[in-house]
Amino acid sequence: MAVFNLAHNDTQHDEVQLYEIGRYLSSNEAVWRILGFPIHERLPTVIHLSVHLENVQRVYFTTENVLERVQVPPETTLTAFFILCQSDEFARTLLCHQVPKYYTWNARNSKWDPRKSGQIVPENPGIKSSDALGRVYTVHPSNSECFHLRLLLHVVLGPTSFSDLKTINKTLIAFEDKIKGMRGTNLKVFGLPEAQCDVNNSLNYEILRETSYDIQKLTSYIATNEPNLVDDQIFAFEKITSSIFTETGGIFFLDTPGGTGKTYLINLLLEKVRERNMIALALAFSGIAATLLTGGRTAHLVFKLPLNLPSVENPICNIPSNSDKAEVLRMCKLIVWDECTMAHKYALEASDATMKDIFQNDKYMSGVTLVLSIDFRQTFTCYSTW
Repeated sequence: MAVFNLAHNDTQHDEVQLYEIGRYLSSNEAVWRILGFPIHERLPTVIHLSVHLENVQRVYFTTENVLERVQVPPETTLTAFFILCQSDEFARTLLCHQVPKYYTWNARNSKWDPRKSGQIVPENPGIKSSDALGRVYTVHPSNSECFHLRLLLHVVLGPTSFSDLKTINKTLIAFEDKIKGMRGTNLKVFGLPEAQCDVNNSLNYEILRETSYDIQKLTSYIATNEPNLVDDQIFAFEKITSSIFTETGGIFFLDTPGGTGKTYLINLLLEKVRERNMIALALAFSGIAATLLTGGRTAHLVFKLPLNLPSVENPICNIPSNSDKAEVLRMCKLIVWDECTMAHKYALEASDATMKDIFQNDKYMSGVTLVLSIDFRQTFTCYSTW
């Protein structure tokens, strides 16, 4: 049902009144609501289960009970699960997320109580099951210890404590002893490829993405494709790589007709830099163009360009100087921007301002080698009026 109201532009619209006028209740819905029948329901019930390290659970307190809460923190669904496994034989056969199916969470007493209704479990007449589901809260992999603790909760049956959860048939102790004996060795000893990323940056996923390339594959790619370059491509390739490896920086503009090998040359430049375990960023203003570049992404994703570029007097990208993306830009040796004429001129100005802010210098793009690639023959003329 639609409601139309003819009024002057300055008339105030009463949204509540319009909703009441436009709402229609049928006789069936009216009877249903008058009798108080349920309007909706959730089935099955999902119980959220906490996950945390030992003595690192979240505690709510006031000025009156702060000392009590610090000395005796309340039990969580996880610690109560450990306590339940210490005294309940059936609970020791369950994983953490299976507990809500047979037990209910008593929030007042912070403990798990056996269900009083439901289907009787065979061979366990005192236990009843339901359709309730348990879901352990998600933990980001950057929180490594808690993340792996969550993984253990899904494979270890009936742990009675945090230490019991981390010890599986004394395997943990043997593993630690084995690790001590492996100190000073590298992956080559075990027939594995060496890691190409810095251990200190192992949790910086932006850096990890830009350094997780197989050096052997890059070397093979370069050896296969570099001899195929024509004279003009060789000239550009040598000039650009020289500015990168001598750290002199510079801006290079590749303007050639489509189909003459710009993308071929760009991908070879990217692989040449990455082969030396350096960071090379490949970006384009459109997503389709970015897919043609190895490891390519859009300019908005790499530089966090503002969406209102033309309306901002001094645009700057949304990249804090202490962020992971800023660290990638600091380590970057080459930036390739394909289809750059599709971007507003303020996009380059915003990128330049951001690089200067991160590097704290006045060089254009802070001295990082910048390669702009485009075919002006594919760019239409823009008219302000028609």
